[in-house]
Amino acid sequence: MDYEKLRKIIHLFGFIALVYYLIPVPDIQRDIMALVVVLIVLIFEFLRIVFDFNIPLFRNYEKDSLSGFGWCAIGLILSFILFPKWVNIPVVVAWAWIDPFIGYYRKKRWGIPAALLLYTTIFYLFAYLMIEHVSAAFFIMGPLVAIVGVWSEMLGKKEEFRWLNDDLTMVLFPAAAYFVLAYLAGIL
Repeated sequence: MDYEKLRKIIHLFGFIALVYYLIPVPDIQRDIMALVVVLIVLIFEFLRIVFDFNIPLFRNYEKDSLSGFGWCAIGLILSFILFPKWVNIPVVVAWAWIDPFIGYYRKKRWGIPAALLLYTTIFYLFAYLMIEHVSAAFFIMGPLVAIVGVWSEMLGKKEEFRWLNDDLTMVLFPAAAYFVLAYLAGIL
């Protein structure tokens, strides 16, 4: 079985984490429930590392460290707690689709420009649905958030930054960029 392709397919459905916003409970209870899920993931990760059992979907460098799935859980919960829904929805959908796209097409000359265009398109589509009014500043934000998103994916893949996993950076960095840009543009 080609586990790398399976990882990418699973990643494409990462936006399912946005079900977080559909749980019909007060925000604090929703946050606690999400923290419990992350805690379960981290306990599993701890046991996997301590007892040295192999999971075929995990990469070799993840054998003795937190896996991409663990980093994903941490990045998502931090983003859900730190940023509002209108920030997280476009960023999480873009993360779910752009990370596997870049992983597959990274070595192609057109891969990064295509990823920027795709990220910007996803951002505009989902951000437009989440905000009340669209201004000229909104149209400047798309490419800027896309640049931060694609850059943070590449940063997380660099060997010297392996401790800074792209499943964490691709959620938190663009979310923070979008939030700050929206604040500066007066969209908040």
